[in-house]
Amino acid sequence: MIPEIVGGSIELNFENNSLKFKSEDTIKLELKLKILREVRANELSVSFYGLRLESYGRTLYYKKVYEVKQVLESVKTYQPGVYTYNVELKVPVLKEPKLEGFDKIVYDMSKFFVPPIKWYVEAKLDIPLAFDINKKLELKLEGEPIYT
Repeated sequence: MIPEIVGGSIELNFENNSLKFKSEDTIKLELKLKILREVRANELSVSFYGLRLESYGRTLYYKKVYEVKQVLESVKTYQPGVYTYNVELKVPVLKEPKLEGFDKIVYDMSKFFVPPIKWYVEAKLDIPLAFDINKKLELKLEGEPIYT
């Protein structure tokens, strides 16, 4: 089992037990860090970000379109045990631009060609010169952001 090899695991518990959020919601979650052996870490952080699939010629890549990172602990030595942190992250404003006429038609047609943004919450314990302990979950957000 991999968590035993790297020395621990991370569990994310959302306040409303749902992974669906709306524009300007606050994501409230409880992070449980289980450490099995003494570990010295550079940073414990939680990130909320969006990725959009884009292409350049024949190459496909993910472009980060939004990110909020909250550092919970900096350099620290963790002893075996369970550490609990409460985290709040803000969902960005998700609304379509107000367009009229030809611009609205072009915008509506472009939705068929532009892949939707995938949203993630990721918790990570950065351990130098070793495997990091992390947990990544995909969220469902209603709406599409204005920025590109």
